[in-house]
Amino acid sequence: QQTKSQKNAHITHWPHIGASRARHLMADPSHRADLEEGGRGTPPRRWQPSSSTPSPRASAGEATTALSMAPLLDQTSTDAPEFYPASVAAARGRGLSGAAQQAQGFPPRRGRGGAGGPPQSHLRRGAPASRGDVGQQDADIFGSARIRDDAKKKSLLLAAASRAAPETVGHYYCLNPLENPAAVATAPGAAVVYKAISSTDGEASALRRCTGYIQAPSDHIVRSVDIWKRLRSPSIVRLKEALTTREFTRDSTNELVFAYEYYPGADTLKSVFLPDNSQDGGLSHIPEDVLWAFAAQLLGAIQLTHSRGLALRDSLSPSGILLTGRNRVRVNKLGIADAYDVEGARLALEGDTNGLRQRLQIHQKEDLANLGKLLLMLAGRSQGALVRGGDFPSGVSQLVTYLQRSGRYSTEVLQFCGYLLGATAPGSRATVKDMLAIVAPRLAMEYSSVWAHADSVEHQLMEEMDASRLLRLTALL
Repeated sequence: QQTKSQKNAHITHWPHIGASRARHLMADPSHRADLEEGGRGTPPRRWQPSSSTPSPRASAGEATTALSMAPLLDQTSTDAPEFYPASVAAARGRGLSGAAQQAQGFPPRRGRGGAGGPPQSHLRRGAPASRGDVGQQDADIFGSARIRDDAKKKSLLLAAASRAAPETVGHYYCLNPLENPAAVATAPGAAVVYKAISSTDGEASALRRCTGYIQAPSDHIVRSVDIWKRLRSPSIVRLKEALTTREFTRDSTNELVFAYEYYPGADTLKSVFLPDNSQDGGLSHIPEDVLWAFAAQLLGAIQLTHSRGLALRDSLSPSGILLTGRNRVRVNKLGIADAYDVEGARLALEGDTNGLRQRLQIHQKEDLANLGKLLLMLAGRSQGALVRGGDFPSGVSQLVTYLQRSGRYSTEVLQFCGYLLGATAPGSRATVKDMLAIVAPRLAMEYSSVWAHADSVEHQLMEEMDASRLLRLTALL
């Protein structure tokens, strides 16, 4: 109810803010007392955040510096606690205490009227992330050092290129061989893998070049690739497309190239856990929890492919499974065995549905047996005489006998491997659903681990949100 002259008299005491801004603040009773008491004749000062508890009564400088930053903030939105003073007034109208307001991100109260400072959006919230050795900390204290280093390495792998590879293959460029092409045999089915960038979407892909003559009919290859392209699962490496090219052979032989998703730094289980040059006792034992984690992921891939009327076949082998992260496996080389299946192409051409169904049942049972062999190889990899280079020199039975006597693994995991191996026995009706029922308790534990990992990744993301605080502070100033 003040007159216009009285309002202008109060405004003259605050030359560092505009007249319209002063009238807006005078309209709020929670700020009028602080403005009338501490705003007269006090020069503005840069607002400095303090971790100490504010005094019960703010000084004149604190009141004016809070107002000096206020014109820089947007006062129109009231749906976020970062805006001041509308959100602060709304919070105090709800009757929240000062501690509750600070817990929600509101500025602390200052002065008799409860005027608060500007939002601290440019400051980092929370304690710094743990970096292990404090003496080796660098300027980045937000994200995990291991995650950041892995991301940098993957970025370098994505940008790598080689002059030994062709400049372009179809719509792919920036090719870089991921293995030595000279060490690959020229027999049909042998392959060399390249990293390449697609000019259509800019995404990186892994090009698996199958050397040698293409024996299967073209229409059969196209049908097989179209079926496998539809599969989407976290446990498989997605097949994007297949194409033919003469770029690798200088126009002499037309070769088939399969394009898959590219995972930088990934390697096969054979090269990581089952190297050819391993000696007896030279490799350590794999924990049982890791074996169950591999089994759960691979069973998911088998269940998906079998439900679509397909089989993994040669892909479910130590050289066909990629290790893309810590205890993270994906089935690779999808569709290659079907594309080169001449017998399957003949049965499809003749329309022999019974023959195709019988072959599919045999291949699906072999998938379960291959998973059992793979788990046994990983369990007995420390014994070079029993497991060498992804094979059993002395037979599977001798390895099972050794694992039973050693006592390193529980009876449960050995029985599960026995069930898988027995899927190919005459008269066996075991399916992937039966195996999933056996490992259901382990799947529940793996499910919990996945959500724990998701929480960890989300925490790292929240830490990275503060990485641009210097830019935000500069923009604010």
